[in-house]
Amino acid sequence: CDFFMDCVPVVLISLWVNRATIMTNFLALLRCEVYEVEDPVTGALEYQSRYMFAPDDECYTGGHAVVTYVAIVGMLVWVVGFCLLVCFLCLRSIRKHGLRSAATQRRFGYFILGLEHRTWWWELLVKRVDLLLMGLVTDSSFAPDDKAKVVVYVVLSGVFYSAQLQLKPFAKEHQGLADRLEKLGLQARFLTFSVLGVYLIADPPRGVGYALAVLVILYNMKYLVRVALHFITQWLIQF
Repeated sequence: CDFFMDCVPVVLISLWVNRATIMTNFLALLRCEVYEVEDPVTGALEYQSRYMFAPDDECYTGGHAVVTYVAIVGMLVWVVGFCLLVCFLCLRSIRKHGLRSAATQRRFGYFILGLEHRTWWWELLVKRVDLLLMGLVTDSSFAPDDKAKVVVYVVLSGVFYSAQLQLKPFAKEHQGLADRLEKLGLQARFLTFSVLGVYLIADPPRGVGYALAVLVILYNMKYLVRVALHFITQWLIQF
């Protein structure tokens, strides 16, 4: 019995690491593209959403309907269901042993290490929902064109950036370094999508477009440099 209990973290982490690949494969089953198709009766041209890997099939109907059901059920079980299962197991262990206990940290430390007691679910729920929604927008026809996708990206980026500012989920070690780095990363993402949205929708003059592009590049470089400097600093502290 002890052996199987000791295997719990190995099994959970293995499934967690492969979760992104599983989600990507299921989302690929929902990937559609808009094609200009001639109506066989009237001969008029119309736009239809077709399954990317079988353009003869219209999305979400006919043969693709079965594929859609498989993708949705698969994501509900292996992505949403698995995250909820880990949350349930974590919550049960926290209530029984405490968040900082050896038993909880040994089995679930990979998922909750570095988080505050009140926001131990941040990585399991909030970040997973973030990635799932971004993937759905990218790989499905939920947003029909590139402009709509960018608008949804901006909205999602703003929502999760606001959530991070409101909750500040990470432990306040090293003067809240983890919170500050995540905030900077979410700022960079929000700025990138916002500028891209302005560029696609407003179609600014070339000079303005270049200026916006330089702004985005510099801000993302700032984020990467700060992350690298903090990693180097922490590494040097060990010596």
